[in-house]
Amino acid sequence: MPKTSQSDPRRGGILKVLLLIVVVAVAAIVMAVVIVARTIHVKQGSIDRVSIETPAGTMSVQGHKRLDPESVGIPVYPKAYMDSKQDAAGASFEWDSKKDGEVSGFTVVGAEYLTDDSPDKVLAFYKNKLGTWVVSSKSSGETQLEFTDGKWKRVVAIREENGRTHIGIASVGTPAGN
Repeated sequence: MPKTSQSDPRRGGILKVLLLIVVVAVAAIVMAVVIVARTIHVKQGSIDRVSIETPAGTMSVQGHKRLDPESVGIPVYPKAYMDSKQDAAGASFEWDSKKDGEVSGFTVVGAEYLTDDSPDKVLAFYKNKLGTWVVSSKSSGETQLEFTDGKWKRVVAIREENGRTHIGIASVGTPAGN
């Protein structure tokens, strides 16, 4: 007597369950995309300011093309200049929560300067001006001066490259601290 093939009824049930799970997952993803598209609004106030409104609050981003590091408490080395291809730049991020009405945020500022003076001379200047900052040396030959206080941090990085001393200046912290 020839063998007849019979299918396992459990196999069809497993496939149906897996197919149902895939359909539910795809539907959930589509619903999430629709909800996000309807509840999040992006507004451009100017060429360097963007606001993103969400159900939880509003985040505003303000770009800055030119910033003076001294305005955030970091002096610029007297003989330092900016490479014509570089620029001091930064951004402010502000969060306005709809729950508590409290505005919070942080600011990021960064710039790179060059000088023909030696890294030792530049380091001596910054040690004199920023006496309480922590000085650390990296294995790459870079020296960093750092200062952290509460919700902000300032960093000056000094390194020699191609016969010139590069001075990186950065500040990250709350808007009041920046």
